[in-house]
Amino acid sequence: MLRTCSKLVRRCAGPPSGRSFSSKPRDWFGINSEFISMRGLGITSRALNGMPEFVRYSRNTPRVFVSGSSDEVRSSMYILSQFPMNARVNLPEFVQGAERAAHTVLQRLYTQDVEETKRFLEQLATPDSLTALLHKPSAPIVDGSKKDRVILEQLSVNTAALDAVAYIWERVDEEVNSEWLSMRVQYDVTEHLLISPDGGEGIEDRRAINTQFAWTFEADVTKPEEVEWAIVRATPFVEKPAVLTTDAAQKEEDEKK
Repeated sequence: MLRTCSKLVRRCAGPPSGRSFSSKPRDWFGINSEFISMRGLGITSRALNGMPEFVRYSRNTPRVFVSGSSDEVRSSMYILSQFPMNARVNLPEFVQGAERAAHTVLQRLYTQDVEETKRFLEQLATPDSLTALLHKPSAPIVDGSKKDRVILEQLSVNTAALDAVAYIWERVDEEVNSEWLSMRVQYDVTEHLLISPDGGEGIEDRRAINTQFAWTFEADVTKPEEVEWAIVRATPFVEKPAVLTTDAAQKEEDEKK
């Protein structure tokens, strides 16, 4: 799912241009008559064709949208995913891909070779988001190296759900449009860690932490065959000791949400 192309990095680093529409309720007022006259019929047709599937997954478990989001916001996120003229984005499949991306990135953050990790993440993330990704409290970097040897033994993704969607449309010349989709995913994960003291002296420690963060993925969706998502924004990791429950207790807790 993840791969950063230079075109994406240049767009993120440059000044904003063109028009953008997001799933924030008031942002819909920015859709003008010119855009609707050019694109409205196609968007409506695609949205209506996919509506039965949207109704099925919008409230199913595992969640596609964050808990507590209104019907209006969920519908906005779905409709915006139908704005691209040619590329189709299946939201449940996208969220599954975002979950796999979390596994890939978090596993990499615990490797001992800091420079190798940085080179790997540079292929997946823009410079601004890379700064946040490399500052993992449970895997601190001191003087360019890892202080302790920390192994991520198990990662449980409790929640990976869409929080916001934005569509960006740019007029490149008289006939060509450039289109982008931006998807923000909120994560809640439990990390099971094995911590070995630096130098191999001392007692190993096992601990479980609950980690919350949000990543914004973006892709050029002008051409379906060239869609490549990258992490363009990342919030700081928020970690706290995990309270582990039995499977039955966890299921009961999930049903209450």
